[in-house]
Amino acid sequence: MSIVIGIIYVMATISLAFSWSFTRYAFIKNGETFWTVYQALINHSRSLVATRVGMTVTSCIGTIFADATLIWRCFVLWGRRWTTIVPPIVLLICTITFKIIETHGRLHDNFEHTPWLMVYVSFAMATALWCTVLITYRLITSPLEKDGTEDGPSLYHRTVELFVESAIVYSVGLILYAVFVARTEWTYYYLEPVAEISGVHFRSISLRLILTGMFANRQLRPPSSWDAS
Repeated sequence: MSIVIGIIYVMATISLAFSWSFTRYAFIKNGETFWTVYQALINHSRSLVATRVGMTVTSCIGTIFADATLIWRCFVLWGRRWTTIVPPIVLLICTITFKIIETHGRLHDNFEHTPWLMVYVSFAMATALWCTVLITYRLITSPLEKDGTEDGPSLYHRTVELFVESAIVYSVGLILYAVFVARTEWTYYYLEPVAEISGVHFRSISLRLILTGMFANRQLRPPSSWDAS
């Protein structure tokens, strides 16, 4: 988990470097007037193309590692049943594919809002929701060992386990982002760094919650405890 978080943060840093470089190109190198800045932002310059491609590549790598981790947790919690993870694997492949198509569309359509954006966001949301729902259902319906004192700690541990294992926060962020994208409002840009897959920062936060929760809550069950039916 620590290695995955590290990789995601490296990808986020590289993505930030691309964005920072293009911002400097538009506002510093071409900052003589408002018009020159505007032209730098919309023209198909080498800097803009490199930024789009670079951020797409880092986004896809971060997405693969983050979603693969979530899919793996679903796989383990469901007793390593392949039937539970085949759909999210297919959805993840579709997410990456449509992310590339969406970026290609922006490069050739003056970087405007493309219909592929909604398709790609939908697949990303479907992947997260599939794993989140299955993990949540598994945690709620599975028996939890009592600690021998009272029911309070068991309920507390169940709540913490449910939160850190299922990445609910990430799924909620994707749902909000999808709503704004579907309404084709420019306000969706405010949620893009938080919920869109190209903003891999939020995924790393979700994984950090899982890792931190495991260390903080000693009662979380090890993977071997889920092997039973």
